[in-house]
Amino acid sequence: MFLCVVAPDRCRASEYSVAKKRRTRLGSIAAWIALFVLLGVIGVFLSPPAKRVFYRVFPPRHYEGAFWEVYFTSQCQPELRLSELIRSARREIHLACYELDNPEVINALISRKGKLDIRVVTETDNSGSWGVSRLRDAGIPVRTDDRKPLMHNKFVVIDDSVVWTGSYNLTERGAQLNYDNAIVVFSPSLASNYEAEFSEMWEGKFGAGSPRNTQCCFMLDSVQVENYFAPEDGVAARLISEINLARKEIRFMVYSFTDKSIAEAMARKREEGLRVEGIFNRRQEGDESTVYPLLAERGVSVYFSPGERTLHHKVMIIDSSVVITGSYNFTKSANTKNDENILIIRSPELARAYLEEYERIRARSTPSDMARQ
Repeated sequence: MFLCVVAPDRCRASEYSVAKKRRTRLGSIAAWIALFVLLGVIGVFLSPPAKRVFYRVFPPRHYEGAFWEVYFTSQCQPELRLSELIRSARREIHLACYELDNPEVINALISRKGKLDIRVVTETDNSGSWGVSRLRDAGIPVRTDDRKPLMHNKFVVIDDSVVWTGSYNLTERGAQLNYDNAIVVFSPSLASNYEAEFSEMWEGKFGAGSPRNTQCCFMLDSVQVENYFAPEDGVAARLISEINLARKEIRFMVYSFTDKSIAEAMARKREEGLRVEGIFNRRQEGDESTVYPLLAERGVSVYFSPGERTLHHKVMIIDSSVVITGSYNFTKSANTKNDENILIIRSPELARAYLEEYERIRARSTPSDMARQ
């Protein structure tokens, strides 16, 4: 009903005329809205393309045991979990990483600046990266190895109780374009090992100058865990010892494999009748120093990774029950010069997680020409 307060003699409009005016007014509003929407759509097509967003958001898929979590870049974004751990730290964060330019991690570290002890060690060759520069500008202390052999670790120690390690460099490329793994271990005893190694590097002791002073062996929730650092702990000999203990099968996926002593140990196991196979990063196919011809000629099944990602793992899985992972490529430089770390974990549950990753990659990999002959 139309209500007129001031001049009732002029308010003779019927309900029909009022409704008509309302419809006309609503129609005008709708027309204007449609016009704005159309202009917006035209603007999207005519405007220059926006800056590419690098990150894809994956669900937080991971594998979890009593004292460990494992993340694969083919399944999720590990840096989201690391950022969460960084933001929840209470006392200290000590990070040793070959490369560092992941925005999630950089922003998380800067957000905790002034609230706890944050220190970073990185490789000199990568110390001018965007991420490292941002940390320095924010006042977070960063030190480098300042030498030719590589500070090749990728580990973080949080509150003397949490260790983050694996093959995963904390970079955008590592997150999006590599096959990589990161393992989180909740153990004060293991963290003390990594803290000791970090302290040595912070004091300038790298490579051959790093003393052999960490404990090797732990029992974590009834699981045997071993931890070694290169070059001081003779990691190649440790790997060969594990290979020699194999009874059924050996599978590996590795970015760089040039150490003939490790390859010979694997070849001998193949000749004993064990199943031995592995995936090389595709770039190794034309590398003269690679050991894949030696392995293929001795009956080892050799594959090359699919081309859309770089296979950056440094993993060995033995008898579906032992996992070896860390920063250590199977090379002489890793054994004798670089700063590296590995974990050997005797857990069928953990091995299943790594075998799933292995099978995902192998299903899309290419057998070597030598293997097909």
